[in-house]
Amino acid sequence: MAIPILQETWSKRRPWRKFLTEKEMDSLPAIGVVMADHWAEWHPDLCREIQKEQNLAEYFKRRGNDLADQMDRLMQQGLGEDQAWEIIAEDLCVTQAM
Repeated sequence: MAIPILQETWSKRRPWRKFLTEKEMDSLPAIGVVMADHWAEWHPDLCREIQKEQNLAEYFKRRGNDLADQMDRLMQQGLGEDQAWEIIAEDLCVTQAM
């Protein structure tokens, strides 16, 4: 499954470095990487809040896997990959800790 991740996001900006190590980031599923990158840049207070309560890498791993499963289910129901991505992208960017 291809996830639209911009190479420049990964190699240049790296806002996630404020919260995660390279090893932790490498352990995340692709959707978890997108989520960690987005949240670190746009919702750093939320990242700090989650970090106080639980391991942030584990949180992104769990949420990334959940969203990947949701995307797979949507595609099995007949949606195209781009359509499924648009639906889960909304959840990916939600700013409430779950």
